[in-house]
This record gives sequence, structure tokens and C-alpha cells, in this order.
Amino acid sequence: MRIILITLFINLLIFMNLNAKIAAVIGDPITGEVFFKVNKDTKNYPASLTKMMTLYIIFDYLNDNKITKNDNVKFSNYAASQKPSRLNIPIGESITVENLINGLIIKSGNDAAVAIAEKISGTEKKFVKLMNSYARTLNMTNTNFANPNGLPNKSNLSSAYDMFLLGSAIYNDFPEFRKYFNKTSTVINGVKYNTHNKLVSKYEYYKGLKTGYIYKSGFQIALLGIFNDRPLLGVYLEFISVVIPQRKEMIKYIF
Repeated sequence: MRIILITLFINLLIFMNLNAKIAAVIGDPITGEVFFKVNKDTKNYPASLTKMMTLYIIFDYLNDNKITKNDNVKFSNYAASQKPSRLNIPIGESITVENLINGLIIKSGNDAAVAIAEKISGTEKKFVKLMNSYARTLNMTNTNFANPNGLPNKSNLSSAYDMFLLGSAIYNDFPEFRKYFNKTSTVINGVKYNTHNKLVSKYEYYKGLKTGYIYKSGFQIALLGIFNDRPLLGVYLEFISVVIPQRKEMIKYIF
């Protein structure tokens, strides 16, 4: 079954890679063994895959009892002003940490990422330093974070292999939080949001993680699959955004 998933993922990369330069890694998140790689260490904009580090820190703080799922997270003027995608929480209003986790994963809220950054570290700038400290601990040698959400910034860079390391760390270090990545919808303040990752909705063996897009890079995805109780993690980073009808249909299918 592992070979089947690798084949499916490679076919997906080929289909999406019409006239686009890509980087990709497919491997076992438990053992760290890599089965397929293309430009694995090339730096690129990780887009909303950046939020995986924000989530990693949230999970770590929850485990250390520095925050709780029921804590309120207030949205400052700066947090609420982030560009879409966002939850559109009004300035000064709050949501719980658990709702914020769902908002980060399912809606990919850029405002939510800044709000939790300010709660944990006081300012976005201090939180970014914390992100990079975690990145060094995880041996993400080709990564430099510049914000907690992945919005365009020339200094916010990572690689397919570093994102594989981060996704693997989430899987191994926080098994109790895996369920959040597999959710297909959530309701926050009376508003229902559906996942951007349509593969999770269509196939039970895909367990999610994160999708991303910014114009400067194109579409990115970190995708976890479980076959016969064995995980497989694939990361795809695109280097340019190209408009090709067949590719647009595939993007709709996934995102």
C-alpha cells in the first residue's frame, strides 16, 4: 500500500507540474526515510504551510500547560487587518484556542495566526523569533520564518525537506492533535468553514495537514496518508504560478 500511495502522489506531482518547477519529498514521518525527492533543499515561499510551525508551537504550549484549549485569544487591530484568507473576527473580540486551531487548519486564517502569535509572545516579531528557534531545534536548516501565517515576504523561506521534517515532528510529537488535521469543517462564531483540502473529504486514507497558496510561488501542500496503519507524508512546493486549464481543474480538485 505504501507503493500505491507513493505512485498516487508522484502522479499528482506530474499532473500539477505542467510547465512549473517544483520541489517534492515523500517519506515515512516515523522513520524519516525518504522514498522520493525533487529539489528537496531548494528554498521557496512555503505560503500557508508556514502555519504548521505556528500550530506546532501551539501544540507544544498546550502540552506544557502554558495555554489551554479554552483560553480566549483576542484579535488586535493588527491581527484583524491581515489579508485573506481570514476568519474576520472583529477587532477586540476573542475566540478560544481550540477554535483558533480549527480556524488555522480548515480556513487557514491569516488573522488567527497573528492573534495567537500576539497571545503567546506579545508581538508578532517576538513570535517569529520563537518560530525560528523551533526550526533550528528541528534541524530545518533551509528555513527562515518572517511571519506566522505565510503571507508574501521575501524572507519567509523554506524547503520541501524542511516542511517534511516539520510535518513529521507534528505527527510524532503530538499524536493527540492529529485529529484536527482530518476535520472537513468547523463552526466558529456561528460561521461554518469547509476545509481547503478536498482530498481529505474524498478519500479516508488522506488525513490532511496543510495546503497553501500565494501568487509569488503557486500552490503548496503537505499531505499525510495512512495505509495499513502506516503513515506516509508528501510535500509539494511550486515555484511559479502557471495558468493551464488542466492544472486548474486539478487545483480545484485538491484545494
